[in-house]
Amino acid sequence: MPDNLVKTINEMWIVGGISGLAGLIDYLKALQSGSRVFTFASLFIHITFCVFMGFLAGLAVIGLGHSAELACAASGAAALLNERLLKMITSYVKGRGVSND
Repeated sequence: MPDNLVKTINEMWIVGGISGLAGLIDYLKALQSGSRVFTFASLFIHITFCVFMGFLAGLAVIGLGHSAELACAASGAAALLNERLLKMITSYVKGRGVSND
């Protein structure tokens, strides 16, 4: 394996940790606002999805040639915004399906 790939894989663990922490913060914020009810299953699914989105954002940033620090920042932002972005896309698609008579 090339040394650059090994370095990138080592940096991606940090990206996963940052996005998981951001997902936990987002989940706790949703609990506090009352828009979500706590269950361990929903917590696990939410954090897993946030880590996945964080890894995708981190890989995209590192693939573009930027540093691991920027990849961590992008993964945290992706983890915090993933659910809101999905809600926006879903409401947009549902709105387009309604006919305006």
